[in-house]
Amino acid sequence: MFKSPPSLHHANSGATTDLDVNSPMNFLIIEDNDRMRSMLKSIVAELAGETHECSDGAGALAAYAEHRPDWVLMDVKMKEVDGITATRQIRSSFPQARIMIVSDHDDLALRLAAHQAGACEYVAKDSLYDLCRILRARAAAEIEAGLRRATENPARTNTDEGV
Repeated sequence: MFKSPPSLHHANSGATTDLDVNSPMNFLIIEDNDRMRSMLKSIVAELAGETHECSDGAGALAAYAEHRPDWVLMDVKMKEVDGITATRQIRSSFPQARIMIVSDHDDLALRLAAHQAGACEYVAKDSLYDLCRILRARAAAEIEAGLRRATENPARTNTDEGV
């Protein structure tokens, strides 16, 4: 697992303070293998509000634009458009998108390529049960960061402005 770039905002609202560790997350699973898509959906079911699916990277950008999920779970090796390219396309159009690469291949070069494309997490398929732990930890970290920003830069009130 690697750490993400500092832009960790709620995908739907652009803010971090509206997240709750226990609130359902919406997912987009981009995976060409039907059985693996079903397994990923089962694994995140306890955290999921809505889960949408896409069978290739070619439809990833359109699916993201339509559903605006909290998290994308992205395979790497797909037939038409690979997951690294699809990640780059999504992050180019939606810089706030949170994408976790889920791959059979766990090598440093691929992790680096995923990170450079904009993925904020990387999980090997032999460690799938780490998904929920990682997602919960990320939600908690985002809430903590939002609260820290709120206390460091409190919004000005009418009394602060002398009104």
